[in-house]
Amino acid sequence: MVRDIKDYKKSKIGLIPKNWDIKRVAEVTKVYDGTHATPNYVKSGVPFYSVEHISKNDFSKTKYISEEVFHKESKRVILEKGDILMTRIGDVGTAKLIDWDVRASFYVSLALFKKSENFDSKYFELFINSNIFQKEINQRMIHVAFPKKINLGEIGKCYVSLPPLKEQQKIAQILSQWDEAIETTQNLIEQLQLRKKGLTQEVLTGKKRLAGYIDKWKKISIGDVATQFTDKNKDNEDIEVLSCTKYNGLVPSLEYFGRKVYGDDLSKYKIVPRNYFAYATNHIEEGSIGYQNIWDKGLVSPMYTVFKTDNSIDDSFFFRLLKTDRMIYSYQSNMSGSIARRGGLRWSVFETLIIKIPSYEEQVSIANFFDKVDEEIETATKKLESLKQQKKGLMQQLLTGKKRVKID
Repeated sequence: MVRDIKDYKKSKIGLIPKNWDIKRVAEVTKVYDGTHATPNYVKSGVPFYSVEHISKNDFSKTKYISEEVFHKESKRVILEKGDILMTRIGDVGTAKLIDWDVRASFYVSLALFKKSENFDSKYFELFINSNIFQKEINQRMIHVAFPKKINLGEIGKCYVSLPPLKEQQKIAQILSQWDEAIETTQNLIEQLQLRKKGLTQEVLTGKKRLAGYIDKWKKISIGDVATQFTDKNKDNEDIEVLSCTKYNGLVPSLEYFGRKVYGDDLSKYKIVPRNYFAYATNHIEEGSIGYQNIWDKGLVSPMYTVFKTDNSIDDSFFFRLLKTDRMIYSYQSNMSGSIARRGGLRWSVFETLIIKIPSYEEQVSIANFFDKVDEEIETATKKLESLKQQKKGLMQQLLTGKKRVKID
């Protein structure tokens, strides 16, 4: 809350402290775009940045341009440490401070804010990424264009609040602490995910055994432990229609597509009872397979395959097994074989795929083991989201002056 209204004034972005300035971007810095022509890339040379580098905050993998092209582009504008790049085509409004010694060029899809004595570059980056600036960017964006974009002139018209320089630096310092915590947590999640991937390749193949288990795994076909289920929604009951996704398994179709992609007559749709599996017959090569354990019954397109395992299988273990890289490769290999002309992996072929499984008890132990691995990732992910929300709230207060900082 504002402490004392007398110390604040009205501005284009709302109430701000009286000793703050409000300026258009073009009044405090110059804004450029990158090269308009797609350059001829070379194997090695000068890095060339585009939208994906800013959006993903990853500059480790870039394409390269020749020294000749770089020198030509540098006559118009040169990227320097302390400058800020912002996406302006496709993904619009994501900003990144260039805080390293840089020698690179960039594409027309990026806007370059030159460093200036008028502001602290880190503060300016934070303000661009704030809801305040993003709201104005969204208003000035060309939404009818595909992909959507914002012109340089419109970027220059956007407003930015500018506290005294020392206050900018203090605000940037405080918010950078959240950035560091966010980055640390993101790195932790990446490490946990890599660890899980490694464990998946070892534990779900029997290469690495959990303590207490020594019995040899059995080699069988899927059809030895599972049967197809073909019941349809003959009475056209009002049952949740599901779609299978690569990463999240079976999800409500309306939620996934954001609109209704099926007709009113669902009598030919297949039923997926609770604790049954289903996969997109034509898209399983991507690992699109799901386990239905939320609703008593769900519905899937007639193009799906539905099946159920027997009592020798722990479904949680089996689901993880079916999502491994080895099994996905097996799906792909069989789809490109005898039934490629049909564009799918039918049950008659799917049930013949060979798998290796341990005893039921070891299956359960493995499933519980990975549940704990997933819990670690989920805990870190929730922490990350919490940190992002904390930063978002703090930015709203600090960048409008609702909460003032003490200057040393």
